[in-house]
Amino acid sequence: EFEVERMDPLFASKEEYDAFCKRHETHHVKTADISTYHGNCYLGIDAGSTTTKIALVGEDGSLLYSFYSSN
Repeated sequence: EFEVERMDPLFASKEEYDAFCKRHETHHVKTADISTYHGNCYLGIDAGSTTTKIALVGEDGSLLYSFYSSN
């Protein structure tokens, strides 16, 4: 007999899930205008089998540009 091993649920209850959402909705990514940005920046690329994601981040951690698309 074959049985698939299952992972534990990510949240044990709706209350735990609601608390998670409340904690995370207060965090926002700092952004900056790429046309006025001066300085070094970092380019992150995630080219997977189903999607491509790109992020350009300034030295101060601000998001200058992002891209997401299905392949």
